[in-house]
Amino acid sequence: MKLTSLAGIALTLAFSFTIIPEARSQEELENMLTRRQISCQDISLNSSEYIPWYHQEGLMDSALLVLSYWGEKCGSTEPVTRTNTLLSLELHYFDESLLDQNFLRYMRAFDSRMDLIRGENTHVYNYYQSSFDYVPVGGKLDKWTMDLASAIKADYEPGSLEYLLCLFYSGQTDTVFQLLTTSPYRETVPGKHYNEELSNVLNLPSLSLSFYGGTWIPTGPLASMGVHPELGMTYGLKMKENLYELVLGVKFIKTPESYLARKEKNGPQELTNDFTGGYIAVEYTRDLLSNLRFTPFFTAGAGYDGFTMFNTDGNDEEETASANSYNFSIGGGYRFPVAKSSYLAVQARYNMVDYTLNKLFDKKGHVVSIRLSFGMFQNQYRDRQLQQLNYQGSRK
Repeated sequence: MKLTSLAGIALTLAFSFTIIPEARSQEELENMLTRRQISCQDISLNSSEYIPWYHQEGLMDSALLVLSYWGEKCGSTEPVTRTNTLLSLELHYFDESLLDQNFLRYMRAFDSRMDLIRGENTHVYNYYQSSFDYVPVGGKLDKWTMDLASAIKADYEPGSLEYLLCLFYSGQTDTVFQLLTTSPYRETVPGKHYNEELSNVLNLPSLSLSFYGGTWIPTGPLASMGVHPELGMTYGLKMKENLYELVLGVKFIKTPESYLARKEKNGPQELTNDFTGGYIAVEYTRDLLSNLRFTPFFTAGAGYDGFTMFNTDGNDEEETASANSYNFSIGGGYRFPVAKSSYLAVQARYNMVDYTLNKLFDKKGHVVSIRLSFGMFQNQYRDRQLQQLNYQGSRK
């Protein structure tokens, strides 16, 4: 064999040992980078199809096996927890320990599903699939769990947690959220979590704004000043049963009879029937018996009260003169809700005043004031939280 032939063979073998491994490595890399990874989107969608089918075919072991794999790979999502809860109820091995601290959040998530189903807005799922744990809203799993919950509800007595869960997953979410605030359901695990969170949300303060119209009715020696209309507004803070407000009001219309007053402390008395009054005070209101459709309340306040006795015209350079007084008041009334955050209220107040303090007016007495108010309590964050809790009670 010639030397040149041996050299050629050696070069060929060397080339093979270097190029072939490189080509094989390139192929493995391409396979690795293009290989499809199984995600929770695939697992959740397929599990939501297979579990109802296995259950309906009587293949319970297979259904439980798929459920176990689904939970292991994707975690305790709302659909996984719902399916696990209902199967444990059907097989009668349910225990409260199966409900973890996230169960209330899962209840709220299922309630959101039901809102979309009832409103025929299931297409929203297409835009927010991850928010619904990749299980179609109104799809096969939702229909199956509602049917299963309705079927096994008859196995449990009303008043039990098991009955409550069946009622909830059958689609009656609004009813269940209301039941969670009543006995005996409020003592269950979801009831305790729900009422604790509800209490925290209801304790959040709300801004208060109202406008009122009313009458100012003097008594005793002041009765001769006549009844006057009054307009005003309030602004404050509502904290559960307690309301703290700054109140601004004006009263007007000349008196029916002329009265004596002074422009200066040591000046002579003059007749006048001018009357323009102002009121500024801090008032506190406490709600009573808030479980009623209307809310009775007690109120008390302290502030300034006064009225102008000599009004100037455009050509009068003299200063006006006013009778000034403190105002301490107590009263009560009723608040009637007209919407989730607004109300109508009527109240009567007994005002203790003394207009003789600055020595310009010689009459004093007491005043009864009556108000009709329209107001609202506003906290958008609080309202959103109550909506998510499906709370149907008073939002005052």
